[in-house]
Amino acid sequence: MNQPESDESAPGRRGQGVRSHAADAFVAVRAWGRRRRRGLRACAWTLAALWGLYLLAANVFLNTEVGERVVNRKPERFHAEWRWAASLYPGHVHVRDVRMRGRSRATGWEAEATRATGRIQVLPLLRRQVRIGTVRAEDVALATDRSRRSEEDAAPPAAGAAPRRSPWRLRMDEIRTGTLRGLRFDDWRFEGGGEAAFGFSKVFGGGALEIFPSRLDMPRASVRYGELRVFGNGPLRFDLALPPHRPQEAPGRRKLGIADARLQAHGEVPGLALVEGEDGRIGWRMDAEPGRLDADLALVRGELQPGGSVRLQTRLSTAGDDAAPAQRPLRVDAEIAEGGVEVRARMPRQADRPGFVEARLRSAQRRLDAESALDWVRTLSGRVALAWRFGSLRWINPLLPAEGWLRLQGVADVEADLQLEAGRLAPGSTARIRDAELRAQVFDSVFSGQARVDARVEGDDAARRTRVEILAERFAVAALREPDAQYLRGRDLRLDLEADGDLAAFRRSLQAHLRFQDAQIPDLRVYNRYLPGDSLRLLSGSGTLGGDLRIDPQGEVVRGDIDLRGRGAGIRVGASELHGNLSVAGAMRREREGRRDYRLQPLRLQLRQVRLAGADDAPWWADVDLSGARLTWREPFAVDSDVRLRMKDASLLLSLFAERTAFPRWIGRIVDAGEVEATARTRVRGGELIVDGLEARNDRVDLQARLRVADGTPQGDLYARWGVLGVGAELQGGERRLHTLGAREWYRARPPLLPR
Repeated sequence: MNQPESDESAPGRRGQGVRSHAADAFVAVRAWGRRRRRGLRACAWTLAALWGLYLLAANVFLNTEVGERVVNRKPERFHAEWRWAASLYPGHVHVRDVRMRGRSRATGWEAEATRATGRIQVLPLLRRQVRIGTVRAEDVALATDRSRRSEEDAAPPAAGAAPRRSPWRLRMDEIRTGTLRGLRFDDWRFEGGGEAAFGFSKVFGGGALEIFPSRLDMPRASVRYGELRVFGNGPLRFDLALPPHRPQEAPGRRKLGIADARLQAHGEVPGLALVEGEDGRIGWRMDAEPGRLDADLALVRGELQPGGSVRLQTRLSTAGDDAAPAQRPLRVDAEIAEGGVEVRARMPRQADRPGFVEARLRSAQRRLDAESALDWVRTLSGRVALAWRFGSLRWINPLLPAEGWLRLQGVADVEADLQLEAGRLAPGSTARIRDAELRAQVFDSVFSGQARVDARVEGDDAARRTRVEILAERFAVAALREPDAQYLRGRDLRLDLEADGDLAAFRRSLQAHLRFQDAQIPDLRVYNRYLPGDSLRLLSGSGTLGGDLRIDPQGEVVRGDIDLRGRGAGIRVGASELHGNLSVAGAMRREREGRRDYRLQPLRLQLRQVRLAGADDAPWWADVDLSGARLTWREPFAVDSDVRLRMKDASLLLSLFAERTAFPRWIGRIVDAGEVEATARTRVRGGELIVDGLEARNDRVDLQARLRVADGTPQGDLYARWGVLGVGAELQGGERRLHTLGAREWYRARPPLLPR
């Protein structure tokens, strides 16, 4: 009886069975091959012939103009050229000295490599597509340049034009190199070798752009902006990806809002120097003294990710100013957290040199696609304390009135302790400038002097005000048209500025208050530019001037008080010359915004110790009230006014029309009649002075007159009465004519000089 096989022998039998089946299959295949030997040989020769034909056709295609014409079907959008190329199988391409370039609406790009191996698909070219697979390249250089849109791209399609054909598409899955030669993006250049991988897809004609996950890894990078080296001697790694988007969907800075990126940099950076541009704005210039940068920042859809950090250690100086501090160490640290970004900056104090910086700021903003830097500033809170000597203060002027009537300049020390809340200066913030050069243009005159500036923010969250106090211990004033001819010098000029809201709104809302007293006027003749030419002129004299002016943001006076005092003044009225002392005191109020039209309320003129040249009369005096006058401030003035006068006597009025001896002898009684009160209407305009409707009287005297002085030539009429006696005097063309008979009727018949 047969015994069953043991369990130990079962695996052996199974292995023998598998080998038996394999042997049987091999025998079957060999038998099949023997039976079809001729067919297989024919197939092999056919494949070999096809491969040979492909080698011949593909390499002829790649190394003749035929290939270039097919690849460069749209050369203004995409163009490729190479010195030599080969293909071993369909889709494979190996090229030497290849150069490709392309262009979108606003950016052109160019890539070069000494060798490149990759895949390119030919059939999609027939569908207006250039598709390139993974490319491995050596000695790669890549450059991009922004340019203006071409006329074809910028011009809208003509009305009724046929629809455009589908646009060309370019897709490069990946260009990979381990021997990167350099990159250039506009003015930025990256050199030093390394590895890079970059891929993108672009639909021309304003279509979508996509950047596939790409990277740049340079172990010892050198980064330049123009001719300036901004980073070097350290590793730099940058990763970037952009989803498909059209240019109009994410223009310019807004691309950051959709980007995924990461920057890692550890190397040297140059020192920093503050420099002043031609427009007065402060900028930065790189200095030779190196610093160090350590940065690790990640960006997801335009938002900085928690855990990122920046460490900057450098040196800071002021360029172009020998008086400024030498280079000083500066450290800046930035941390990215869930709640936002926190920045700390510190430049320590040094006993032998002015200047320090201590800042601690935080922002809830982590997005980088803001329209401008101000969007970030508006989110900042914290404290900044600093002291620095600036080579010029012109950088501060953009904060001052836009019209430019107020400017600060010159070398000066600035101290500040600023509290920020959501981008606004908080109450308690202060700033001080020592020895600034002040220039304030008011009423076509320029106030200048060395000034001290103190600024502070007051109020609370509901209502904040910024106040600035400017004090010039000595100042001078010159006409705007003659800046080198100073006509006023004084002490203690005060200019107070006050505005609602934060610093950003300061220049638009400020109100100014300018004050000075007893400034010296060496020569009163400087004011002749405001007077009507030869009709009324100052010939000599000196004096003092005080002012209290309220000024709007445009630099125009809203209201003001003036106090002018003149000594030994020589005054010419037409052909007559007077000498004496004068004072003008009053207030002016603007009537219409944007115009220099003022109402004078009040305004009083005093004349003392007045003598007529060539006469031996006793000194004369007069008080003139021009309250209610309308003044248009220009050169010369335009003034319309009703005038009230109180005079010592009528002698001076008579003298303007004729010498004393020309009148009847009884006219002396008028001169000796005592104080006279009078009213009149006056107009000063252009080169003309008019006094009309003058009526002067007291208990004994009645005097009426009208006088026009045009270009220095007087003409007019006068009627004087004492009791029953009367006389008229007519001035015409330099000739004087007296009327003794019917004088009153003659005067009444004369036409007025101003409309009633």
